[in-house]
Amino acid sequence: FAGFFVASIITLVVGLGLANVFVKIERLPKKYLVPCIFLLCCVGSYSIQNSIFDVFVAMFFGIAGYYMTNLGYHGSPFVLGMILGPMVEQNLRRSLIMSNGDPMIFLTRPISAFFLGVVVVSLAMAFKKNITGCKNS
Repeated sequence: FAGFFVASIITLVVGLGLANVFVKIERLPKKYLVPCIFLLCCVGSYSIQNSIFDVFVAMFFGIAGYYMTNLGYHGSPFVLGMILGPMVEQNLRRSLIMSNGDPMIFLTRPISAFFLGVVVVSLAMAFKKNITGCKNS
């Protein structure tokens, strides 16, 4: 806890101290800023495992994100799915092993039944909103 507190204080001091520099960087023309960001992304992705494959993966997802943005899709659900997907699969597998393959474990436990209910209600509201929106058009 103390380490997190100290890190937060240091981040605050550095952020306030360099705020003017960040504003000047943000005001740079895109023709200078975009190549610098691209270079930093390539160096960062290469430096993790010293693999050029990681650079190509970063480029692929950058291009995919660019086209997703142009087509009107938000990137945050995609990123959440990529990050949380493997954890959800692992824990789903673990719970099915614990219940000997019986999926009813998700309905007999109160917490999981509650969250499944929230998902069902959220999906129903989204579908209702889409149907209502289509009729009004």
